[in-house]
Amino acid sequence: MIPVVLALLFCHALGQLNLPAHFNWSDCGPADRKIRISSLHIDPVPVKLPGLMTVTLDGTIAGTLPADVTMDANVKKWTLGQWGNMPCIHNVGSCHYDNPCEFLKTFATNGCPHQLVENGLPCTCPFAPEKLHMTREIFNVSHIPDTYGRFVEGTYRYHLEIKQAGHVIGCLSADITMSSSTSFGFLFG
Repeated sequence: MIPVVLALLFCHALGQLNLPAHFNWSDCGPADRKIRISSLHIDPVPVKLPGLMTVTLDGTIAGTLPADVTMDANVKKWTLGQWGNMPCIHNVGSCHYDNPCEFLKTFATNGCPHQLVENGLPCTCPFAPEKLHMTREIFNVSHIPDTYGRFVEGTYRYHLEIKQAGHVIGCLSADITMSSSTSFGFLFG
């Protein structure tokens, strides 16, 4: 009888280790921030990667954002009943970016994603003041490198801060559940 009770308690505890699939977010930062997100929706939840993801966004950029901004990304994954920090691997994960505009320079030569162009949204620095609006745009994440594929499955907590001269000018926190549509198993995958 005792082994059965212990087995049931163990199964119940394992159930507590996983969070239900969800997406929630908040615009964070000081009252005088330049970047504000008023609405953000992602579908489906859980997000399946690789796969299609629909994004709806509303917000504002209240002042010109120069090219000398920095960005801090803090990424945590819900693992074994607690949040664990994800390291920065090849500029993905919990990373500090001295000049995120450098990443965006590839769009200057290769062109902006059509989802941004069709909604009049910029994709290179500097960013001028404007209203941000994107309605139900579909993004196709067609490939996840093996380096990251093993980490896709689960619930993540993101906290992004954009700073200018050390002052937070934009902030977004989000929890999102993702699932893999590809097998990345090391024993049977």
